[in-house]
Amino acid sequence: ISLSEDETTALLSHPQRAYRADADTILLSALSGALGQWHGGNATRILLESHGREPFGDTRDLSRTVGWFTSIYPFTLRSTETDIRQAIRQTKEDLRRIPRHGLTYGVAKYLSDSPPASGPSPALVFNYLGQLDAQSRGNMGEPSQFTFAEESSGPVFGKRVRRQSDLELTAIVSSGRLHVSLTYHPGLHKDETVTAVLE
Repeated sequence: ISLSEDETTALLSHPQRAYRADADTILLSALSGALGQWHGGNATRILLESHGREPFGDTRDLSRTVGWFTSIYPFTLRSTETDIRQAIRQTKEDLRRIPRHGLTYGVAKYLSDSPPASGPSPALVFNYLGQLDAQSRGNMGEPSQFTFAEESSGPVFGKRVRRQSDLELTAIVSSGRLHVSLTYHPGLHKDETVTAVLE
């Protein structure tokens, strides 16, 4: 689904000013309500995927690197609040408790002698890719040397790839509009159910 340019502008500006919350927090708060309405639970274990370029308060200089450092880490998305303002505050506080934006989770999981407990498989992967309109512009707002390709990139997953969860929600702002897609296995979920969750 996609929001209009006006809806996207309102989503990215008003809540961020009112609650000092970034787009990830706003979208996760909305997702918590949608999942709560769908399955009636008050918490859902999900995986958060982030680009890994958040400031960490150390002296690492990443300015000469290209690309993203994807971090994937577990997060419990609570949906106990019916008031969206309270849900935003709760989600914001829960996200603040994650050490170093989840960057160290993968290191601890794969390189440590005592990896974190895995727990049950997460129900959903959430990935907000950000505002690609801003990233497609160069310095001083001039057009970048890079643009989006018009042709298809092909399948996202290989046929033998085992997914990390049953659902994958991806959100991106492009051409001034928020686009949200929910990838799912048709043998596990009905089209109308997924559409209702997105709406």
